[in-house]
Amino acid sequence: MEVTTDDRLVDIVKQEYDAGIRLITTVEKDMIAVPIGPKAKICVVATPEYLASYPAPAHPRELVNHCSVIFRYPSGRPYYWEFYGPEGKLEVTPCGNIVVDDLDSELEAVLVRGRHWLSVSAAGRRAPRERQAGFDARRLAA
Repeated sequence: MEVTTDDRLVDIVKQEYDAGIRLITTVEKDMIAVPIGPKAKICVVATPEYLASYPAPAHPRELVNHCSVIFRYPSGRPYYWEFYGPEGKLEVTPCGNIVVDDLDSELEAVLVRGRHWLSVSAAGRRAPRERQAGFDARRLAA
């Protein structure tokens, strides 16, 4: 078995892969998608150093006032954050001056520049436990 990991949205048919696992719900029209687990959860996190310098937002709308590491899709579109609450769905486009195109780089940017950056990342689960302090998106209901 050969395993390839890539944050890009690749055409697994054109590149002759037998199968692929994606965290997104859309696939090309000539593909069949079958869920293999629960929907991936993305968390908004900040390092303790960041939160010592800047107060944690009380509402997701306040995240635009924070400096973030921005994840950019291969298409060039920046990733936006989605929150769900009593008011419905809220989309927040993060602001910041570091833009990355893979989750490992996003995590590294947060860990290296932790005093200055707020991040959203599925990679948060890869961080050492003491670096995962922050706030829970569920508590920041829209």
